Amino acid sequence: MDVQKMKEKLWGEWRFDSKAKKFTTNENSEEGKPMKRTFCEFILDPIYKVINFCLEDDIVKLKKFITNMGVELTPEQWELKEKKLCKIVLHKWLDCSEALMNTMVLHLPSPKVSQKYRTPLLYTGDMNDKFGQALMACDPKGPLMMFVSKMIPADKGRF
Repeated sequence: MDVQKMKEKLWGEWRFDSKAKKFTTNENSEEGKPMKRTFCEFILDPIYKVINFCLEDDIVKLKKFITNMGVELTPEQWELKEKKLCKIVLHKWLDCSEALMNTMVLHLPSPKVSQKYRTPLLYTGDMNDKFGQALMACDPKGPLMMFVSKMIPADKGRF
C-alpha cells in the first residue's frame, strides 16, 4: 500500500477488516464483530503488547514479537527485567531521535527563512547595524555572535 494512503487510513474512523483484507469505516466486520480503529490496531496495540510482555516477564512471546519487528538485544540486555527491559526494547524498536529529526526536516523552516522573523524576537540590539543585518541575513561571513539563555526552575521540575 502507498505510504500516504496508509497514513490517511491511520486517523479518524477507519478500521481494517482482516478477513476481507480491506479498510472500512464500518464499526463492525462483515461477520458483525466490532473492529478497532486502525491506529489502535496497528500502532497502539503492538506497543501495549511489548510493554505487557516485558512487565509480565513473558520472554518467549517478547522474543518472538521483537524478532518479527527486526529488533535485536544483546545477552546482557535480555538479563534486564520489567521496566528496564521495556525501556531498552522500546528504545531500540521505536527510536524517537529518528522521528524527531524527520519531523524537524519536514516541518521546520530553514535557518535562512526563519532568521528573518526570529531575529527581531531574540536580538535586542539595533536591527540596522552590521550585527542585526548579519543575523537577519543568516550571513556565514558576518560577525561571530552567541545567544545565551538561562533556564530558571519555576517549581518542581518546570522551567
